[in-house]
Amino acid sequence: MAFTVSKSKFKHAVDRNRIKRLMRQAYRTNKHSFLEKLEAENKTVALMFIYNSFAETSFEQIEDALKKGLVGIRV
Repeated sequence: MAFTVSKSKFKHAVDRNRIKRLMRQAYRTNKHSFLEKLEAENKTVALMFIYNSFAETSFEQIEDALKKGLVGIRV
């Protein structure tokens, strides 16, 4: 699992770290159903989430986007 935020879009490390922290928290709170699905099919995946926006967003928006991403992954 990896999370990244573009340095060209967010010049300050504080802003990049905040977004990555929100992304990690959103993943931690929603990973259980995704991991159960993987375990049921006896598979593993490597994921990387890339924050590709010029604006900072709220935790709720990040969490909704991450949920959509995890649901859309075919195992």
